[in-house]
Amino acid sequence: MAYLYFDSAATARPLPEAIDAAGRAYTEYGNPSSLHSAGLAAKRLVDTARTQVAAALHCKPERIVFVSSGTEANNQRSVASVPRRSSPQTASILPWQSP
Repeated sequence: MAYLYFDSAATARPLPEAIDAAGRAYTEYGNPSSLHSAGLAAKRLVDTARTQVAAALHCKPERIVFVSSGTEANNQRSVASVPRRSSPQTASILPWQSP
């Protein structure tokens, strides 16, 4: 019997290429903000990933921001959508509104 997975809104099966890339990232780990050799290797991996994502999305690599979760992504988007003239005391952000 075939395995059917109907919860793709929560997660999806990664492509084999993604599994291979993640495996390399887990074995070549380091803090990409550090200046030691492991950190520099990690930074190269992050920069390569950023360049590849940017190429796929037809944008500049500096426009790509990696975050650790959907919640962090939503928070980043919310902060970015507040007009610069608003102060934190007067700004109202509702997660279902678009700027």
